Amino acid sequence: SMRRLEQEISESPPSEAMEKAAQHLSRNQMQQGMQQQQQATAQLSGIRDQMENMLSGMQQQSQQANLQLVRQVLGDLLYLSTTQEALRDAAYPGPIDAENARVWSREQQYLAAAMRTVADSLSTLGRQVPQVSRTFQERSGAALSNMERAIAAVSERQVTRAYSLQTDAMTASNELALMLNQLLNQMQSSSSM
Repeated sequence: SMRRLEQEISESPPSEAMEKAAQHLSRNQMQQGMQQQQQATAQLSGIRDQMENMLSGMQQQSQQANLQLVRQVLGDLLYLSTTQEALRDAAYPGPIDAENARVWSREQQYLAAAMRTVADSLSTLGRQVPQVSRTFQERSGAALSNMERAIAAVSERQVTRAYSLQTDAMTASNELALMLNQLLNQMQSSSSM
């Protein structure tokens, strides 16, 4: 689309029409000069319209990509929260033997790594969507911090502490999911207008 537009511009540059108009005007051929000038103006107007249409199309594609990213992050968060809850409930009320501590610690590490990916996605989204505020980053940071601290608690078989940290991670994840859901609704309603 952009190449086609560049080709059209190079094939019939408005400057040619303007030059012809100037030549006719300098020879006192007012009628022809004015016609040439009108043609050049029409060409410029057509090019402007094509550029505006192309820009509008690019903005719509960007909006759709942002919507898709919000949906993906929201889905990832819901999965993380559900998985965190299952892991928390499997370990509580304890006690945890050494083998389960290793297995659950690895699972907690996996969840923390997945939350880092969510945080990175939110950071990317924040650069593209002004509504993704610092609060989104803070909530994802809180979830990640609690998940990382829960790794140590599970490894050390501190069941009550791990339970509390995992619950806090779920709370932050769920709050973030609610915020993203509201953002998604706003973005969908503004893109349908």
